[in-house]
Amino acid sequence: MKPLPLKVILKKIKGTVARGGKDLTIEHVTYRQTPFRKTTLFFQREGRSSWSSKRELQPSVLVTDDPHYYLKRTEDYVVIVAVKNIEKAYSRFIKFYRSLFSLPVIGVTGTCGKTTTTEMIRQILSSKFKVQATEDGENGSSMNIRYLTGIDDRTEAAVFELGTNAPGVIRRSCKYFQPNVGIILNIGVYHLQHCKTLEAYIQAKAEMLEGIKPGGTLILNADDENIKKISLRSFKGKVIYIGLGPHCDYRAERVKKAEGGITFRLYYKDKRYKVFVPGYGKHNVYNALAAIAACHAIGMRIDESIALLSKYKQMRMHMEFKKGVNGCTIIDDTWNCTPPSMKAALDVLKEQAKGRDMVAVLGFMPQLGKEGQSQYTEMGKYVANMRVKKLILVDQKAKPIGLSAIKEGMDPRRVEFCHTAQEVYHALLPHLNRKTLVLLKFPYYYVLMDIPPYQTLMRKIFAE
Repeated sequence: MKPLPLKVILKKIKGTVARGGKDLTIEHVTYRQTPFRKTTLFFQREGRSSWSSKRELQPSVLVTDDPHYYLKRTEDYVVIVAVKNIEKAYSRFIKFYRSLFSLPVIGVTGTCGKTTTTEMIRQILSSKFKVQATEDGENGSSMNIRYLTGIDDRTEAAVFELGTNAPGVIRRSCKYFQPNVGIILNIGVYHLQHCKTLEAYIQAKAEMLEGIKPGGTLILNADDENIKKISLRSFKGKVIYIGLGPHCDYRAERVKKAEGGITFRLYYKDKRYKVFVPGYGKHNVYNALAAIAACHAIGMRIDESIALLSKYKQMRMHMEFKKGVNGCTIIDDTWNCTPPSMKAALDVLKEQAKGRDMVAVLGFMPQLGKEGQSQYTEMGKYVANMRVKKLILVDQKAKPIGLSAIKEGMDPRRVEFCHTAQEVYHALLPHLNRKTLVLLKFPYYYVLMDIPPYQTLMRKIFAE
């Protein structure tokens, strides 16, 4: 964070000191009650809190619209700042802090591929710039203030993953980051628990349009049917299309499998480029196109981005190929589990089998809501038509995938319903050999809340 005098912050948030002095320099801002630093400014946004008498568990400065309550319940060394409305004060601080920096900011959203595309962009930009970025796919709204205040005078560019599980989330995130470039990769059936309908979810993603700074750039996947449903009438900036079709600004052709990844021809205006991406699956073509287009929009040469992308380091648990015990190969794609990403992972399993037996370990897909339950049936049909040797379902909620596969004609003896990591291991054991390619596609942090068994399972099946 850029250090700021408390006196300056007080003016910007319209706060007054109810106790203590103003001669402090703030080096950390949060609204979560955690162990604080020596110069932490804490916005009391989430109701009244109980405070420990330990100094490390109290902030240096507490901003509140209930000062009398905290004057009695905090130690004298805690400076109390009174404001009329805590949410307005917090919003003023966010707006003020972001205004201190003029730098290119890229926002990335989509049902799947956000983390990979964000990381591709970060790795490309890091070759020339000091970059602030989303860390390891942690895109929850509670992380926004941490990422924003991670920008300081040394930061030259930023890229943030904008997730959403409800209407309004992307809109709020854009208020923090104010992206110059916004990307919508794809929109599938997901996050219907709070969005309720696919139409509402599409509109939640479309909040990106109003979040991009005036005159900015919007990058859209021209091949995505749900993105086509977004009205662009209100968007005043530049729209760029990526995809495989003839009218795309950044167009991919001749997509082929290659050793360690995929290759394709990129056409931009009257120029042609050969691209190699260290990652499998058609979805990575779109991720790469979006990354190249975004970096180009903020000044990187296309050939520079392509060269750097060829050295892209795959993120853990994102279509990660690993050596398994007894010579088998395992595709670890357990970071998250959405219908589009599960289908993409199954496609990679089929493409990379190369005569080996295919084993699919599939889990439930969270946050689908009632409208999305049909996705399990569709996934079961898809797996059955792939002719996998063994289908292993993790968790009761994933059972409809197996039932659908059986109904579609898959031999019930090739379908295993499991509820624990131990059961998964025993179902896998007979197939762990060099003739087998195993796909792990389940959200480990949802399915296996008891982490030690999950870790034990991983140790047993991975060769490392």
